[in-house]
This record gives sequence, structure tokens and C-alpha cells, in this order.
Amino acid sequence: MRKKCFYLIVFLSLFSHFALATAIGESLKSLPVQNRGRVQPFDTFARDSLRFVYGKTLFNKRPAVDVLVSWVLLPEYWNETEFIQVRDSALRKALQLDLQKTLFSPKTLLSNKNFIQEVAELRVRQQNKEPLDDYFKSVQKLENRLLIYQAFQKGEIPGWVPSSVRDSDNRGQTEGKSWIPLSRLKEGSEEKKLFQKIVSHYVSAVSLQEQSSPQAEKARQELGKAVEGFKEQIALKYSTYKDDLSKISTELHYNKLNPFRLSWIFYLLGFLLLFLHSLFRKKFVFYISLFVFGSAFFMQGYGMLLRSLIMERPPVTNMYETVVWVPWVAVILGTVLWLRQKVFTVFACACAVALFCLLLADSAPTLLDGGLEPLEAVLRSNFWLTTHVLVITMSYSAFFLAFAIGDVLLFLFLRDRKKGVDREKVRLHVKCIDRSIQVGVVLLAAGTILGGIWADYSWGR
Repeated sequence: MRKKCFYLIVFLSLFSHFALATAIGESLKSLPVQNRGRVQPFDTFARDSLRFVYGKTLFNKRPAVDVLVSWVLLPEYWNETEFIQVRDSALRKALQLDLQKTLFSPKTLLSNKNFIQEVAELRVRQQNKEPLDDYFKSVQKLENRLLIYQAFQKGEIPGWVPSSVRDSDNRGQTEGKSWIPLSRLKEGSEEKKLFQKIVSHYVSAVSLQEQSSPQAEKARQELGKAVEGFKEQIALKYSTYKDDLSKISTELHYNKLNPFRLSWIFYLLGFLLLFLHSLFRKKFVFYISLFVFGSAFFMQGYGMLLRSLIMERPPVTNMYETVVWVPWVAVILGTVLWLRQKVFTVFACACAVALFCLLLADSAPTLLDGGLEPLEAVLRSNFWLTTHVLVITMSYSAFFLAFAIGDVLLFLFLRDRKKGVDREKVRLHVKCIDRSIQVGVVLLAAGTILGGIWADYSWGR
């Protein structure tokens, strides 16, 4: 007990400076874990968990990896900290919580009698297989947030060691089905010793983080060696997972780069350059803006390529990926129409669509979950994902582009109607709208037919 109190005092004194631990937690990001049936870096698990519980991937500018580790090392602190989000105002009212706040502490929620009653009612509805309305979906989501927080503190998630490691609690699981969480690792096993070594070196590195002494640098190096030793133990002993482990570096690169955020920043910069071009009429500014738009387009495509390599499927399986994919195709179509019809406004409209969609995807993580999730069994067909789903979503791109061009054309008409509308300009814009709709209808028809064939293939007539 005294030892626990000592560590608690040490970490509480250091927590105000926890932002300095970023370089320390960096080595933990590459640890392989299994969650929801997929092997992933601990960095991804930490980001997804913190995003679901708190709504963001950073807490007071602290990385998700360091935050989750502190959940275990500082349970008393986090039980009192307001970080569990409750966004539904009806739920806050029912639980008699402060309506002006959206974040609450685990202690406040777990001791709330109204919440306990609502969870009991949720259980009854689930047992009776009743459809859940929006209110009880919010109750279920809040319960899941608390369960994730508690399960990680207890070492019940994620899986850290492949299931071929047998222990008395493993209950005969076969290799390749699941990974064992920390709470079920056998005491004295090699993997548990290696993990305890990681935790020990992490504690030492954090306690020395403000020092530039040789001891502090040695503690960081020892932590890195311990992490590498743990990864090598898994990679060497379990050849089944070498393919999964090889994707860890790709996924870490994707997490660190955040290509879709960079992409919308480039699109926004391109529009600022176009604005400068309209003021000063300098051709080189126009060409620079085109280069920036091109960089945004390729960064967007690179992000989708990384997601495809990590998940081994086309990046069009959820709403987030659709919102990212649709504007990318719209930019391609807008570029083709610009080159054929000589109407630069069409290309600008396509880039505006991309800016809007990427900004929406990046700024609303609670609405558009960007996590890399395994597919449902019925969707696990790369052939049909590539044919039906890609074709259908490409039709969305064409229709969205037509919508954007129509908005711009309406603006031009209202602006110029007093001094006279340029009929040739209107004709060219209408022609581009017509072409976009034609492309969209053809793709939508083809996608619908392919969807019917897929349904017959999956379920029969």
C-alpha cells in the first residue's frame, strides 16, 4: 500500500508537466495489440479509445498513449477528472447533471442513481429485443465509455500477447483467434516479465523527464530497448502474426502524418492564393495555387492508399471513408471538365467540395469515426467492394459536383442580373452541370445493378 501511495504522489507531482513525456510515450506507440479482432499499434488503440471516451485524441495537449497509461498509474486522479463526454442534453437532464457541461468524472457518473436506473432499463429493453430510441442509444454509448475506461484500468483490454501462450485461464483458445489481455497473463511468464519491465522503465523515464542528466537519457534508452524486446518476442515466437506486425509501421506513419488534415489545409491555402491572384492578377500566384491544389489532391489520395494497405480493402466501408473518397473523385471529374470545357470555375468547385468534406471529417470525430474497423462478414468481399461500392460512391461525386456548380451559377446569376448576365458563361456552366449529372446517372445505374447481383450472390433471390 505504501509503495502504491509513493508512486501516486510521484505521478501527481509530475502530471502538470506531463506534456514533456511525449518523447517517452513515443516508444510505446509501436507496441502491437489486438482490439476488435484486428492487430494494431497501441497508438491506434489509445487514439480510438480516447476519442470515444473524451471526444478528441489529445487531452490538454497530451498524447493519447500517455493519457491511457496514466489511467492505470493514476486511477484516483482520473476518477475525479471530468473527461467522460455526455453530449445528449436529454440524458444530462434525466441524470440531473449540469446542463451547461458536457464532460463529467467517472465517479460522478458511476455514483449517479438515475444512471444506474437507466442502465437497468436498457438491459430490460435489450433482453426483450426492443429497438432502442435515440435516448437509450445515448445511455448505451455512455455505458460503453465507462466500460472502456474501467476495462483498460483493470487490464482486460486490449490483447497484448497472441493466444498460443497457454495459461490456466485461457480455456483452450486456438492460436490466431484472439490475444490475451494483461489480466489473464500467467504470473512468471516471459511475456508478463517483459511487460512489467516496460512499465518499470516507463515510470523511471517519466520521473526523470525534466532532467537532462545521463540517468534520464539512459532511462529513455532502456524503455526503448524493453519495447523492442517485447515486440521481438512476439515476432519471433509467433510467425502467424508477422504479416500483421509488418503493418504496424504503416499505421503509425498514417497516424502521425494525418494526411486528410494536411489535405484540407492545402486546399484552403490554394483558395487563399486564388484570392490573391484575383487581387493582383499575377500569373505565378495562379500557378502556385494549382501546385498547392495538386499537393492537396495527392495527399488525399495518399491517405486513402495508406488506409487500403492497412486494412487490405478499398477505403469505402463507412461514412468517414465515403466523405473522404467522394470529394477526391469529384476533383478528378472537375479537372476533366475544366480541361475539356475550359471552365476553371468547375475545378474550383470540385476543390471547394473537397475542402468542405475533409474539414467536416476532421472536425467532427464524434459524428464521423475515422477509426480503422474490421468489416462485417457480409461485406468481406474486395471484389464487390471494388465494383458495387466504389461505383455507387463515384456517382455521389458527380452529383455533388453538379450541386456545387449549380450553387456557383446561381450566385453569378444573382450578382450579374442587373448589369446583364453573360449568356455564354451560363451556357458553359450548364453544360458542365449536364455532363456531371450524366456521369452520375450512368454510374448510379451501373452500381445499382451490381448491388443487385451482390445481393443475389450473398443471400440468394
